[in-house]
Amino acid sequence: MDKQKGKIIYFPKLKERLVEKGLERLQAKKYKEALSFLQEAYELDSTDADVELGIVLCLLELGEMVQAKERCYKILQEGKGDYFQILQIYLSILIHLQQYDEVMMTIRAVLEESDNIAPAFRQNLINLLHFSTKMSEQPSIDLKREETTQLTQLAQLLLQSDHPTEHIKIIKQLEKEDIHSVLPILKQYLADEKNNPLTKTMILQLLTSKRIAERIVVKKFGDALTVIPSELNENRQSDLASEVLYILEKQLSMESPSLYQLAESIWLRYLYILYPFIPESQESRQWAAVLHITACEYQGLKINKKNIAKLYGVSYEQIQPLYQSIWEIEEISLF
Repeated sequence: MDKQKGKIIYFPKLKERLVEKGLERLQAKKYKEALSFLQEAYELDSTDADVELGIVLCLLELGEMVQAKERCYKILQEGKGDYFQILQIYLSILIHLQQYDEVMMTIRAVLEESDNIAPAFRQNLINLLHFSTKMSEQPSIDLKREETTQLTQLAQLLLQSDHPTEHIKIIKQLEKEDIHSVLPILKQYLADEKNNPLTKTMILQLLTSKRIAERIVVKKFGDALTVIPSELNENRQSDLASEVLYILEKQLSMESPSLYQLAESIWLRYLYILYPFIPESQESRQWAAVLHITACEYQGLKINKKNIAKLYGVSYEQIQPLYQSIWEIEEISLF
């Protein structure tokens, strides 16, 4: 502090150092420390959209959804950063908070006011609008039931309805219950090929969280796999997932951070819907090339697919089946 003038003297490049430390802590999943560094950086420069976005991500990881929502909304209103990337994060927060009316209002406003939305992203918004409309119209199901027969009736709705949106709501409610009495119903659901792969992943994770030790048959995409939920190891996917993200980060993080983040979200969504199966191809460079191309298409960028494939040392002919697989999953995804 300069005592004569009463001014604070900052070290050179202090903000950049704080941001660097904050992002390092964020990557290391030390979210409280990351938040502290990024908030200090924000106090030095409140115009930096990347710093604000980092704060939002920290708040999300710490479960501070309401604060994350308010901060994300502020960024959107001020027009900072990549608008569509921040919009996607904002909508995901609203979905988590089950504020479906606000989701619908936001998407309708964007569709009416924005003419430069990439076709793939526009379709994604339309799908999310339909999803939120259905969720908003669903009557709330009272789960404060103690009788096994009543819980069974609730679970049976999974077999009686063909709407994934209703299934998601039921699964969320089953998370609060002792599900042992409805295991036969959940097993039947997982073994039925026609049910949505995304909701099957949700049920499987529910069984894992409840430490279910029975053998369960899961059918997805024409394949069947027998698993014991309590013994499932997500590391089967995580090694490949991490390697692909590492390759993408090296290629895209400096050139286009927003494109990298979009590619990352597509990849993690793909693996989530595929779970407990793992990708047939374990060629990380092929997957990285496909995700780079898909993210560009989401953003409406004009690209040469063959040239992008070459960046990763692969040919476009090699990755065509993976490219098709990614888009098949994207069509299934509700988000």
